[in-house]
Amino acid sequence: MAYADDWGGADPHAHGRARRLFLMSSLVGMTPVIRRLIPDLGCRRMAFIPTASYAADYGVANRLMHWWWRALGVDVHVVDLTDARRWRIHDELRRAGVFYVCGGNTFYLMHCLQSSGAAGIIRERVAQGVPYLGGVRRRRGGCAVD
Repeated sequence: MAYADDWGGADPHAHGRARRLFLMSSLVGMTPVIRRLIPDLGCRRMAFIPTASYAADYGVANRLMHWWWRALGVDVHVVDLTDARRWRIHDELRRAGVFYVCGGNTFYLMHCLQSSGAAGIIRERVAQGVPYLGGVRRRRGGCAVD
């Protein structure tokens, strides 16, 4: 688990705003930390991206986490990257005030991020300061949309 206001040691203000990442392999045991983070998020509109969990044995548990976020007062919008309506995916990502990406099959997630056009939008929004919470990929210690 890592929480950073920068991106891999780069200048956090390179694009005018600090990048805010909260990287973890699982929400298990993270409840106390997440509860402290909620006020910082301001109960913003969350793009909840469960796609990686579709291809994981334990995926149903990850997908149910959107109810947990809602119970904490977050305005959750589930974004299915396998939805054929790309305009809906892009609209939800552009309107999001925070991103939460479920854990699961990273390769499947990366395929869907790229084929839907979501990777570029998320990367751009995170560079603008939109918080990213979610899974860690083991390449260069970056997040799945790096």
